[in-house]
Amino acid sequence: MEDQELIESFISESSELIDDVEPLFIQMEKKADCNEPVDIDTVNKIFRLFHSMKGSAAFLNLENIAQLTHHAETLLDQFRKNPELRMTSYYLETQLQAIDAIRAMLELVSATGSDAGTEEMKDETVKQLVEAYRRVQGEGNRDHESPDAPAATGPDDTLKALLLAERDGNFLLDGGELLGQVEDVLLRLGKTEDVAARNELAAEAGRLLHGFTGMCGILRLADLARVSYAAECIVDAMSGGRAELNAQNVEILLQAIDALIGGVKSLAGDERPGEIQN
Repeated sequence: MEDQELIESFISESSELIDDVEPLFIQMEKKADCNEPVDIDTVNKIFRLFHSMKGSAAFLNLENIAQLTHHAETLLDQFRKNPELRMTSYYLETQLQAIDAIRAMLELVSATGSDAGTEEMKDETVKQLVEAYRRVQGEGNRDHESPDAPAATGPDDTLKALLLAERDGNFLLDGGELLGQVEDVLLRLGKTEDVAARNELAAEAGRLLHGFTGMCGILRLADLARVSYAAECIVDAMSGGRAELNAQNVEILLQAIDALIGGVKSLAGDERPGEIQN
C-alpha cells in the first residue's frame, strides 16, 4: 500500500514537472536558431526538474524512466557547463521527444504500477539522446580533438563509454560536491539555535541527500545508495519532527557523510568502486 502511494505521488509530481518543463523547451525552441546564447537560468531549471524525476524513479525501481531521464539530463548538462554552445532546434526536439516518451511511460505506470514493457521506447529514445550527446561533444571539442582517440562504433558502444565517463568523472565531481554541501549544511545545523532556521537547514540537507541517492541509484552504486538513503530518512524524520534535531543525530549524520565521501573517493582508487570501507 505504501509503495502504491509512493508511485501515485511520483506520477502526480512527475506530470506536474513535465507540464512545467514543456513550455520552457517550446519557449527556447522559438529562439533556438537565432544564434543567441543559452539562457542558463532556464537550462538550470529544466535540469533540476529532470534530476528530481530521475532520483525518484531510481528509488522506485522504475528503471526505464530513470535511465531515460538520466540521459536527457546528461545531454542538458553539456549546455549548463558550456554556455557558449548553441542549443539548436535539433537538440530541443530531441529533448521534447524524450518528454513525450516519459509521459507515455508515466501513463503505463499509472495503469500497471511498473514501467516494464517500455524498453523498446526507452532504448530508441536513449539512442537519440546519445547521438545528440555525441554531436554536442563534437561541437564543444572540435578544436581539441585528438587524432589518436578511438571513436565509438555505434550507439551501444557510445552508451557504455558515456556511462563509464560519467561514473568516473562527473560522479566524482558532482557527487563529491553534493556531499560537501551536505556536510556544510549539517555543520551549520549543529551550530544554529533558531528552530525555524534549523528546520530549513534540515530540509536543505534532505534535498541534497535525495539528489545524491538518485545519482547512486542510476549508477547502481548499491552501498552508497543504501547509506545515503538511510541518512536521508534520518534527516526527513528530523525535519518532520519524528526525530530530535540534536547534536547526537547531527553527529551520526556527519559520520554517514564521511563514509559516503570515502566511498566516492574509492572510485578513483584501488578499492572496489563505491564500496563503503569499514
